[in-house]
Amino acid sequence: MNNKLIEENLEYVRRMAFKSMKYVPDEKKGMVSSDDLFSAGCVGLIEAAKRYKTGWAAKFTTYAYNWIKGKMIKELIFYIGKDALLINDEELERYASKGFGEANEVLSYPEISSIPEEEQVKIIRRKLKVFGLTDDEMRVFLAINGIGCDKVTNLTALAREIKKREFEIRRIKQRAEEKVKKATS
Repeated sequence: MNNKLIEENLEYVRRMAFKSMKYVPDEKKGMVSSDDLFSAGCVGLIEAAKRYKTGWAAKFTTYAYNWIKGKMIKELIFYIGKDALLINDEELERYASKGFGEANEVLSYPEISSIPEEEQVKIIRRKLKVFGLTDDEMRVFLAINGIGCDKVTNLTALAREIKKREFEIRRIKQRAEEKVKKATS
């Protein structure tokens, strides 16, 4: 693997991640970020660097493009689902087939709604951790939004459940929502 190729093309992957956000409908923008796409794109970049042979007629960026784009599309499908993407099936299949082998692999990749709730909560918790939420903020955010086993109907019930005062829960809720809003805007 050529580490120099990877280092030289990280900014290229970052730009691709930013541009790939156009495939996400406005109402789904909070479910995935350009940082998620950048991480996925880096996996594609590494895969392309492993496979690329110096001396090939194609420039490395030309070769790596579909690997990077394919991994980003796979990430988008995981978070928001194939049917929600603002991309046509022909284009999706092209990226999928060139990006990581068989097109069927990405087209049948599970959407988050098909994953058991316990696994969904783990995925969402990892995402909230990236947004900088503390454990208390995560617990309150998940409970108020009806995610996982800590679902509650009101702040009083949540305060009783986690042994905090109601005004503390309101502050924690507000901080969590501000962090999520800041991270997704």
